[in-house]
Amino acid sequence: MASITTPMSSLPTQNIMILGASGNIGREIVHACQAHNTTNPSSPFRITVLTRTSSYTRTLAQFPSSTNLQVLPIDSYTDTDTLTTILRAHNIQALISTIATFNTKDQQRIIDASVASGTVRRFFPSEYGVDTSNRELLVKHLPTAFLKQENVEYLRQVSSGTNGRFTWSAIIVGAFFDWALALPNVMGFDIQNMSVNVIDGGDTKYEATNVGQIARAVIACLASEQAFNDTAGQYVYVNSFTTTQNEVIALIEKYTGRSMQRTPIDSLDLSRKAREQMDAMGGLEAYRAYETTAEAPYAPGAVESILACIYGGEKLNGINQYSMREPGLWNEKLGLPKENLEDTVRGVVEGLGMLKKQDL
Repeated sequence: MASITTPMSSLPTQNIMILGASGNIGREIVHACQAHNTTNPSSPFRITVLTRTSSYTRTLAQFPSSTNLQVLPIDSYTDTDTLTTILRAHNIQALISTIATFNTKDQQRIIDASVASGTVRRFFPSEYGVDTSNRELLVKHLPTAFLKQENVEYLRQVSSGTNGRFTWSAIIVGAFFDWALALPNVMGFDIQNMSVNVIDGGDTKYEATNVGQIARAVIACLASEQAFNDTAGQYVYVNSFTTTQNEVIALIEKYTGRSMQRTPIDSLDLSRKAREQMDAMGGLEAYRAYETTAEAPYAPGAVESILACIYGGEKLNGINQYSMREPGLWNEKLGLPKENLEDTVRGVVEGLGMLKKQDL
């Protein structure tokens, strides 16, 4: 992982708390903090991983306490009083939420604790997906993400009364790329069975970001005073590359030496079916109260609506084509490295043990 350097002798927010650190994004953010600390020993981040008490032993094994890293338990992230006390006691200045939830009230309780602490200067809500800034498009095409937009509106509301003491940044990344590509059917690809759902012919450009790049983007917002100020109260748009399904398919076939079975799908049909599933379960109010489980990690219609928005292009109002419009990407401003699509796909194929022999 490329590390972020900073010319400063001190950081605008040195004490960082991560919620959901055992998940894919949270784990990478911890690693990005540690990479920064290795490169910048005179101005390290002090990292606190907050985990549910029921997961404390497992999380502690994953992140053993060390210099500038501690793991703390809490019975519930939404216990506002207890969370406020913990934030104050450890002088937490930036809180990074990576917990997966469709429950708006859960995130808002965490925001309330952050404001009440008097120490938190920057809050990162659980975004990390397609652009959620347009309320009308979300209600129409991606109602699950509409709940994320409600959290940002709540952040705008509560931060406006703090005279800049409390701020927020929402990180927009498009499709998770390397992590999702390795898993069957998470983003329409099933490399192990060499099959793929091709949306609208597969030539529509879309934004995609590797998990390590997502983590680097979060930490870059905190790594200098200028980045901290520039990203305050902003949707921060980043990616690893803008690509198409057919470009990815060609690379998978190149490095496996096999052909993929293609199933054509129309993005508008997919979006419509997702909306029907949402309506059948009770509409937006039901989504607000929906609780995911290990057995059912996504609400009905969520996967379908996400796929439609990722690959739908102009048919879905370009909701995942943010590099092609203003304000554009933040990659250069944040000093993020350029990543290579072919290298990434080759790495995923190799990680699955499917690299053809001449490429080993």
